[in-house]
Amino acid sequence: MVESSTPETAAPSAEPAGVKKVEARHRMALLLILLFHAALACWMAFPRGPYDIYFYDENYNMENVVRLVETHRLEPANGWYSLLSYLPQGLVAVAMDEVHQRTGHPWMQVIDPEAKAPRVATYNVFIASRLLGIAYGCVSLFLIFWLGRRLFSPAAGVLAALATAVSPWQIRSSVEFKPDSLLLASTLLVIVLLVRFLEQPSLGRLLWAGAGLGFTASVKLNGGFIGPVVVLAGIAGAIVAEPRGGRPALRRVLVWVGASMATAAAVFFATTPYLGMRLAYFDRLEKFYAQKGGSTTPHDVLQQMLADLPGPNFVGPLIWAMAIVGALLVVGRLFERGVPWSLRLSRFLLVAFPLIYGALIVLTLRYYKQNHLVQMPPSLALLAAAGLSTVAGLTDRWPRWLGRSMVFLATALFVAHSAWLAIRFSYQENVPYDWQVLNRRLSVAAPLDPPKVVIYEGSFETIPSFKVPREDGSASMPSVRWLDDLGQVGREALDLADVVVLREDIGGPQRTALIAALAGAVAPEALDPIDPHPLKIRGHGFLVVHHHWRQREDGGAPLACRNTEDQEVFHCRLPADFVPGEVASLHFGFWSKKGVGVAEILIGGEDGYEVEALASADLGRGRGWAAMSERFVVPGPGAPVLLRFEMPIEGPLDAVVPVTLSRWLPPENVKLDLPWPFKGGRKPPRPPASELPAAEPVTSPPPVEPPPVEPPPVEPPPPPVEPPPVEPPLADAVPDPAPADALPDPPGGGGGKGRQR
Repeated sequence: MVESSTPETAAPSAEPAGVKKVEARHRMALLLILLFHAALACWMAFPRGPYDIYFYDENYNMENVVRLVETHRLEPANGWYSLLSYLPQGLVAVAMDEVHQRTGHPWMQVIDPEAKAPRVATYNVFIASRLLGIAYGCVSLFLIFWLGRRLFSPAAGVLAALATAVSPWQIRSSVEFKPDSLLLASTLLVIVLLVRFLEQPSLGRLLWAGAGLGFTASVKLNGGFIGPVVVLAGIAGAIVAEPRGGRPALRRVLVWVGASMATAAAVFFATTPYLGMRLAYFDRLEKFYAQKGGSTTPHDVLQQMLADLPGPNFVGPLIWAMAIVGALLVVGRLFERGVPWSLRLSRFLLVAFPLIYGALIVLTLRYYKQNHLVQMPPSLALLAAAGLSTVAGLTDRWPRWLGRSMVFLATALFVAHSAWLAIRFSYQENVPYDWQVLNRRLSVAAPLDPPKVVIYEGSFETIPSFKVPREDGSASMPSVRWLDDLGQVGREALDLADVVVLREDIGGPQRTALIAALAGAVAPEALDPIDPHPLKIRGHGFLVVHHHWRQREDGGAPLACRNTEDQEVFHCRLPADFVPGEVASLHFGFWSKKGVGVAEILIGGEDGYEVEALASADLGRGRGWAAMSERFVVPGPGAPVLLRFEMPIEGPLDAVVPVTLSRWLPPENVKLDLPWPFKGGRKPPRPPASELPAAEPVTSPPPVEPPPVEPPPVEPPPPPVEPPPVEPPLADAVPDPAPADALPDPPGGGGGKGRQR
């Protein structure tokens, strides 16, 4: 409960036993807050694997840690971050590696021998590095409690620690292996040293504050923004400590402030041994910010900062409003009599720091990022707790029962609002959407050969967008057939797919019977249910059925699809040895001087009978093209194949495009003998015509061939409108040779492109 007493108004006649009881209660509350913060931070730290895209910036510090483990030298692999931001984690990794070399314990392994450089660090060393950042965060909370207790009251210290512990950005900063967590702890340490200096001004105490300033600037360059606060506090303390005033006071100010700044510079250079590399990388950041910021003005930065701080990612509207009340009360009491000047000036530090820091951000930043505000929430939390304590003091004149009830309600609202911010953030960031789980499982559990056909039933916003790794290290996207309703898919398409994904929230007896029949038709290991759970998945859940088609080794020789009079249509025929009823697929790749638009692969029956568009690829952005058909049932030998483009091909393949053929074996232990109430289904192939010529290999000269019979046009319906990108609330990183702090914001994740049939 909020206590309205402050250090200068607390009753000195309190019983020692009562004082000890209150202090024990506050210490227990602080311990619970630390445990709560650590639990939320660990919830975020442990599920994130190494090189998680959410924490992509960790890669750069981890490269320096790996260099330290491999060479036992301090020289970093890159200079994006300072030595202090990774040296403690590097020393922990060196110790882990020594233990692993002696004992062989797998948990102590730092370097993965099977990984490819530079991403060779194991998951365990990432966890150790994140745990150290969480420890920094807990130190920050203890310092906040110390400041609140020293400047206002023990209850204010507890509330301020709670408001900071549950700040979403504080949780993320504690977890991510970057300088931000240590930067916040060192900033608060400087404020603590300044408070002790103002309580008893002396040159020695100001030198300690100067050393803290140099350490903070070494952790991250914007840590030097607390320098003006150190100077102002040094001036005030030196003036008060010199009773003679005038020139003696001026000399004392110059000596004290100058000595503290010299100490700060000495500590900074001593803890930044590779300053040249640091400045070179910083120059690259500045050039990028100048390009990315564009026409950004200080007014734009100020507007965005004032919009973010009261938002749910930082302190929330309630704490923001109470912080404004607390700041006004602190400023109003700056000249109040009866309160020690040291206490008044110390409290004013909490107002001066965010104002000066915010002004420097507005005036110096070329491109605004949210992580630049990581040092401001503690001051706001302390001011909010002070404001709440002061407002609670106004109830002393009310009836006792009414005053206590109002204080209790205000405290409960403050605590509940703060806890809700943290729990909601942790849930949103750590419990993935159903489509995220689906893509993750498909990329791991579906090692499919081309063409990787996925039949998906569900909303377009959650369409699968996973990538399948190739042997050469690259990745390919699957062919996804998106359906609004199961009635749109024929029996044959279901048979030929690699994966069938059905959303479980779409009801109906027909669909329920189909799911039950599918579950009974395939082996148990082929089923992969993704059930919705409040603490595991946000969404509706899916039932995934894996078919695992196998590619035969006797694929046909490449076909030479030749250009026609149309100039955008290429024509060839299947080989004569492709018998009716067998399963095949085809694909092509070529290079063109310019974009050629959407490519369609069409397979027809005899003389174009039942021509169907089996694959589509948007080829309008690059010059190297590749398209692949879905699996199809061969209607007969010599069936025509058409490649249709939007624009003529310009380049070495403007006359002949080679098409590669593949044959497939059906999945084992699968009997899709299902009652099929939907349209479609496999039809018996027409007998081949004897006069149809066989397909020619790509190496043979193209013979003169009569013009192909154009099949009746089959235009597929237009694809659904793609929704806006879905971005994680706090993701700010993308793979690139620079950290995400210096990179464009990543495109939103979410569904890939699908094709409606």
